Amino acid sequence: MDAVNEESEWLLPLGNGGYAAGTVSLQCARTYHGLLVGALEAPTRRCVLLNHVLAQFVNESGHRFSLGGPPQDGMESAVVRVVSAAPAAIDWEFQAGNTRIRFAINVPGCGNGISLMWRMEGDSVGQLELRPFLSGRSHHGGDVLPMEGWTTSQRQAVWSPHSAGFSVHLRTNGQLALAEALSLSMDLPRETRRGLRDSEVLQSVIRIDAVLSESSPCHLVVADKAPSDWPLGHSETVGEPAESGEALRRAALACVYRRPSDSHMGVLAGFHWFGEWGRDTMIALPGIGLAANDWGLVADILKQWTPRLSMGMLPNRLQVDGASESHNSADASLWYARAIAAWYRETRDDELLQSTFLPALCDIQRHYSNGSRYGIRVDPTDGLLIAGMDGVQLTWMDAKVGDTVMTPRRGKCVELNALFYSLLVFVGNHSRQDVVATRAREQAQRIEEHFASSFWDESEGALRDCVGSNPTPFELRPNQLLAFSCGSGLLPEAQALRALERVENELLTPFGLRTLNPGHVHYRGCCSGAPIERDAAYHQGTVWPWLLGPLADAQLALRGEVSIDLAPLVESLQEGALGHLSEIFDGDLPHTARGAVSQAWSASEVFRISRM
Repeated sequence: MDAVNEESEWLLPLGNGGYAAGTVSLQCARTYHGLLVGALEAPTRRCVLLNHVLAQFVNESGHRFSLGGPPQDGMESAVVRVVSAAPAAIDWEFQAGNTRIRFAINVPGCGNGISLMWRMEGDSVGQLELRPFLSGRSHHGGDVLPMEGWTTSQRQAVWSPHSAGFSVHLRTNGQLALAEALSLSMDLPRETRRGLRDSEVLQSVIRIDAVLSESSPCHLVVADKAPSDWPLGHSETVGEPAESGEALRRAALACVYRRPSDSHMGVLAGFHWFGEWGRDTMIALPGIGLAANDWGLVADILKQWTPRLSMGMLPNRLQVDGASESHNSADASLWYARAIAAWYRETRDDELLQSTFLPALCDIQRHYSNGSRYGIRVDPTDGLLIAGMDGVQLTWMDAKVGDTVMTPRRGKCVELNALFYSLLVFVGNHSRQDVVATRAREQAQRIEEHFASSFWDESEGALRDCVGSNPTPFELRPNQLLAFSCGSGLLPEAQALRALERVENELLTPFGLRTLNPGHVHYRGCCSGAPIERDAAYHQGTVWPWLLGPLADAQLALRGEVSIDLAPLVESLQEGALGHLSEIFDGDLPHTARGAVSQAWSASEVFRISRM
């Protein structure tokens, strides 16, 4: 892995919503970076329990080297490179003069914990000095907690900050002791680029000393519970790089978590800052089912979301700290229906379908037909679905700054109608109640009768994105792809093929699809800068990898084969966060990766395509 860029990042999910993360040069470049970011109320309340370990090595000649991290005065920085990375471990190699030192981080799979190991290679012996820096703050930022409340023994220490509600436990095979406070100023260049707070000062009051040799490595285990039962031994290698299919499979499962207290499982929308989102979960589930080869997992997650339906709507995202759930998502429950259809194709579990999922789909059908929140209803004149009200973002193009929705789509959105049509067809085909099945088929037929005449724009050779918002000039967007994979019911094949070709020609890039055609007056080719600048570009030309999934479905439905080159995305697994697929890319060359470094629907949809 010698070709990895020093600005690349690494990310090891803990499996409970927490993670360990940083840059490959062992710097903290984001507020979210830390060697241990624990999910104290899995998968939420994520706090930085261990920010950084300042490691210094003294060789037999008395020469001092810094092993990664910020440069230190009067000390030579050892040359560092990543040797290998896997889902639960990452391995570095330092060259300190003539001495080679291996450093590895491993996720033991025991909750909020991390295992670190330093080991020399060869016959020489040296001294290792470690200074761990902890903050206890939220991973979103905030004030560093005071370095008070420490208790220590020869090989263990516990930090119990006052009124924090948690403790941090350290265990080592080296010599551990309280030490004079050492301050470390951390610059966070990724936050500078994002227009956010970009520095913080940390303190260390613990020092660990160890004699280092090939036969005597130094171990450090850090956790939010006493790690006395955790082995200090360490997996010293993480194997050869995975082949592309396996690498994509691992990436697709990175955002799946299990809550240790009750084994509840769910899907985080992404790392580092995302929680659980209804839409993201439902889009990701088919790919996750394939990657895990476990459709029981998909069913369990669907069942956990089903009771959250309210007026036919799933929450946009699950709230934390007891806050009420927000249902400002017109499409989450429609993607839920699509995930159920994918699950049923694989399992043919009629018992669960009839007892649990079909009643839920009928509930969605009823509320969306008769009227739900935010003006969601069926237009009685043509049977098409309407959604929207001023100041509320209801679809996946949901960027909002203050009271301004950056991509207003009030009216009849093309993908909402395609998804609603698919739900109606599924209910019509599988409901055992004649009245329900007949009603669903009648509604689907009305959409068939009016869809093409409402959305097709002959002069543009493509579908309008939203009927009712009447944008000028015409906006070519990828949302229309959902209509192409619904069979011939919604659009004549000749029109669908013509529109598909235009989407491919103007929106397709090596990393996904642009959200708006270049040359449009509102097109933004770079999603960077301060939050307001990024939100303005988020769905106005920015490339999203997950959209390749609907593109693949459309190609398969219309041409009988998928023709998407995944090689650039596979290569990007080594460019953003090692082993992970980014949330977005710039619309303009060179299509720089942006946004979250690991995104559930990006990875799961790309993996799903790889299995077509």
